[in-house]
Amino acid sequence: MTASAHSHVDALSDRPLVLRLYPDPVLRDICQPLRQSGRNIETFARDMLVLMRQRRGIGLAAPQVGFPIRLIVACVGNETVCVVDPELLPDAKPR
Repeated sequence: MTASAHSHVDALSDRPLVLRLYPDPVLRDICQPLRQSGRNIETFARDMLVLMRQRRGIGLAAPQVGFPIRLIVACVGNETVCVVDPELLPDAKPR
């Protein structure tokens, strides 16, 4: 994990989550990988889910709450998912 991503993980529980809207510059930041797990990240993901549901959303990415890290929460069908460090592969073919 990069030093930048590590400092974001340390700050996850330091402040309440606030939805960021365009043109907030954090939405243009390159997100850092989050190659770790733990209670801070689990709590952060739960807090993101609470905010997402309060705003009647179906998905929320960490940059949308001010943290440029690779973490997404979403409701897919009847399931709630949390995706850490997603990567898009250029040669991936749909199934």
